[in-house]
Amino acid sequence: MSSPDGPEPIEIELLPSDGVASPNRESSPDSPPADVGPEPRGMLVPVVVGIIALGVGWMLGRSGPDTSPSVAPVVASTIAVGDPVATIDPVPTTAPATTGAPQPASPAATTEPARPPMIETDVDVPAALLGQPIEIVAYGNGRQLFHLDLGAVTLRSQRVTAQPFGRARLLVGPTWALFPSNDADLSSTIVWDDGRAAAVEAGTSDQILGVADGGALWWVVPAPDLRAGVIVQRRTVQGEFDEVIAGVPVAPSGVDPAGGVLLELADGWFGVEPQRAVTDPESGAARVVAPAVASITSGRLLAISAGLALVEECDDRLVCARIVVDRATGERRAIEPDEYTGPVRYALVGGSSVAPGGRSAVVEVLDPDDRASTQRSLGVVDLVTGAVDDIGPTQDVDQVAWTPDGRFLLFIAGGRVVAYDIEAMLVSVVADELVAIDAFGVRATGE
Repeated sequence: MSSPDGPEPIEIELLPSDGVASPNRESSPDSPPADVGPEPRGMLVPVVVGIIALGVGWMLGRSGPDTSPSVAPVVASTIAVGDPVATIDPVPTTAPATTGAPQPASPAATTEPARPPMIETDVDVPAALLGQPIEIVAYGNGRQLFHLDLGAVTLRSQRVTAQPFGRARLLVGPTWALFPSNDADLSSTIVWDDGRAAAVEAGTSDQILGVADGGALWWVVPAPDLRAGVIVQRRTVQGEFDEVIAGVPVAPSGVDPAGGVLLELADGWFGVEPQRAVTDPESGAARVVAPAVASITSGRLLAISAGLALVEECDDRLVCARIVVDRATGERRAIEPDEYTGPVRYALVGGSSVAPGGRSAVVEVLDPDDRASTQRSLGVVDLVTGAVDDIGPTQDVDQVAWTPDGRFLLFIAGGRVVAYDIEAMLVSVVADELVAIDAFGVRATGE
């Protein structure tokens, strides 16, 4: 509908906030006309600038490296209890502050102890010992463990922390050297051939009788019933049980080279060897077989090997003779020395004291005119002629060893490992590098 003066104008208000017109909102007739010219231009400029900026950013992103952070997908994960990842501290991205209290060091990623460095050098040995297929394992010179290979003529050494107090004892196995503890509250120390050292519960030095065949150990423990004597057990160096000899009346005097242990009783010497348990075919229960007992001599045992024994026996008129006994057949052969000095001159030496081949034996020599002497000396007995050669003092009569050919006797004298040549009747130092030796052992090398 129009007025007489002409058509009535309709005003539309442009809203700057959202740019949407409201046709239902009319301006008052008294209000001045709205200025709609500048408003659209003010909105257009920011929009254009924004479009240009987006385009420039897109072009720069296409031409340059992608530096925008990437967001990894969220993956559910679980960590088991004791997982090493949970015990390792994260690596810090910034250096710790240098002021204030000192910062503790981060724990190491591994708990494996570092192996002591093993040094290998060439060594000079007497020409007659060259090529002997044995290795001498010795301990001394400021807690050094030596491996002297006479076949390869090489010497390896490493520092070993063992035996915190007391005299060192060394037991040599096929691939290890064991230092038994002198205290029941302390562990023994085993050193493997590759240099690894570890604490093992192998028993104390008083419990370990010696090394058995196959690299096991003979243990001596009291029986639950003290009237039953003692129990002898065969165990590994880790303490695992293998065999047992139950109910022996006294503690063994040594390891029998033929297997088992040696017992000294009032009526002589015996070799005692354990027997494997057998299974009863009817009940299926295991039954322990009584140990095998073999009489060696009714007199004194002077020296022994797996095949022979040197003994001294006396008759009812106290006439004594030295006899070589074949342990397999029981054959007996008396030897008569040029000079007989009475029953106090010789005593048993531990280990395989009869030389390979059965030509000689090593014994402890006592001075018949000075029985109270503390001097320990060794003598070599010719098992054919009965002749005795006094080869001089030793540090320990229980630490002796023969070379496989039976020509050289090894022992400790003056803190050195020395070799007595039964052919040349001479004593020589095995290697100048082996000094201040406390203990040693020998094992075969090669085939």
